[in-house]
Amino acid sequence: MRRILLFWLGQPVGTIEVPDSFRMPISQDELDRIPTMLIIRSRTWLYDVRWGDVVLKIQPINGVDEVVAVASERMCPGDIGCIAGFEASPDRQDVRPDEFILSLADALLRNPTKQRGSR
Repeated sequence: MRRILLFWLGQPVGTIEVPDSFRMPISQDELDRIPTMLIIRSRTWLYDVRWGDVVLKIQPINGVDEVVAVASERMCPGDIGCIAGFEASPDRQDVRPDEFILSLADALLRNPTKQRGSR
């Protein structure tokens, strides 16, 4: 596995993991045929990965073509923070997941509250 930049709203916000095979030379056509939902996963049930949430693009970085990930404008910072393996850039506190809320969500999933009247 290797890490590539993740862009959101035109700015890099961190990195995600992709297979080592996503290296140049690879064409945009080849990237377009890869279903990114095979790569992009959620670490919590609070966010479901949807088709088109993240696409892979070839973009020049420091004068060299690189494979990058581009998050959809419809995603919110919390969605991005919930991508499994996502690491936010140090200056992007806004896309870090709220670990407290995620731990509460996980606890709810493991121990759902009983319905009224049930024993």
